[in-house]
Amino acid sequence: MATGIAWLYVTNDGSGPQIRRTSHDGITVTVTQPGNYTVTLPFAVSGLAAVATLANSVGMITAVPGENTGLAPNQISVSTLTTQNQLSPVLDFSLAAFYRVRWPWWPWVVGFLAAFALFALARR
Repeated sequence: MATGIAWLYVTNDGSGPQIRRTSHDGITVTVTQPGNYTVTLPFAVSGLAAVATLANSVGMITAVPGENTGLAPNQISVSTLTTQNQLSPVLDFSLAAFYRVRWPWWPWVVGFLAAFALFALARR
């Protein structure tokens, strides 16, 4: 299995999250309450893991995969906190999500059958 990576950079001046950069079109960020965000990847994933950092801010951040928080498997719960452990709605953050990539099996089977057929024809 291979690992896929999705990432984004979010700023928030208090008027709501703004995605500034992202690896994939369609990634969204919504506010569930000030300082608590839901990041949604636009594709199905399995085995999601996430790492987040604050951008030029003092505070703390958590990033928890959706399947561990009651969200969908393609979602991540992100919380930005002050040093007093209070939710802070004005902290910028970066997020990287790692997920399992399952390669489709059928191209391998079709390729094997085609190679077998060519081999059988060449032996005639």
